[in-house]
Amino acid sequence: GSAQRFGVPLGYGVAEGARRAGHHIDDGAFFDTLKIRIRSEQAFQDALVNAEIRQINIRIYEDEPYTIGISLDETVTSEDLDDLLFVLGAPSSSSWTGPDG
Repeated sequence: GSAQRFGVPLGYGVAEGARRAGHHIDDGAFFDTLKIRIRSEQAFQDALVNAEIRQINIRIYEDEPYTIGISLDETVTSEDLDDLLFVLGAPSSSSWTGPDG
């Protein structure tokens, strides 16, 4: 169905990883941008550094502390997923997906 657009299954992977890392997901936005409130200032700073290392563009919401937006579209791959999990300080998806992960 239409839920397959924007690589949403991958988006759910990022969201699940973010939750496992203790961050809060804004449930309102699940189309092309995943909005995540990072759990602490330190984790937020780490995420910014990690995003630069992996050359991932993240959006910073100036009016919402420790909140980032990650763009998800149909070009996102499983490698991107692991990069995003790295940015979030979450374990890689291979450590928690099932056999058909």
